[in-house]
Amino acid sequence: MAWVRYWYSTAIFTWPTNLAMFLLGFCAGRAGVLVRLARAPRKLMAIVLLGLIAGSGLYLARRALVSALPGNPTTLSLAWLLYTFHCWGMSSAYASLLFLGLRSEAGRTALSPLAVIGRLALTNYLLQATIIVPLCLAFGWFDHFTPGTALLLAVGVLAFELPFSLLWARHFQFGPAEWVWRLLTYQKLPPLRLVRGDLAAL
Repeated sequence: MAWVRYWYSTAIFTWPTNLAMFLLGFCAGRAGVLVRLARAPRKLMAIVLLGLIAGSGLYLARRALVSALPGNPTTLSLAWLLYTFHCWGMSSAYASLLFLGLRSEAGRTALSPLAVIGRLALTNYLLQATIIVPLCLAFGWFDHFTPGTALLLAVGVLAFELPFSLLWARHFQFGPAEWVWRLLTYQKLPPLRLVRGDLAAL
């Protein structure tokens, strides 16, 4: 119940923002923006630098605002807005770093295991919530993460999700959540296990 209360208290900010980001990403993909950016290393490096600078500055501004005017409803709204823009800056920098890494053969080899996490995207998203939400409830971490502690937690979750995803993908075509989603979409049981030919292709 504590998690549900927290989720709905932040929904007015997070849900419209997340939907807007999904739609912007979809439009950018359809327009070929990401493909063009992936071929422009200078632009990618500029996005990395600007994203890190803007993201860090907005995070510090949010902290200063909350410390100066705690408990003020206007402060809370503005703090969420600053936090949203902070996330945009940092995520743009992270994505651009991935694009830069994929430009070399060594980078593609090092990052190739991440592809399987994308194949199980919904499963891994739900798995993250299954791991992180109880920790936040147990230790009161909601709204108390710093970028450093959030990064450490993300690495810890990834250290679990990556081997799980690799092992699952060796035996099944879809993640468990993706399989249920296909079942609900097509109203028939989709095949789950990989056949021998699929295993040979892997």
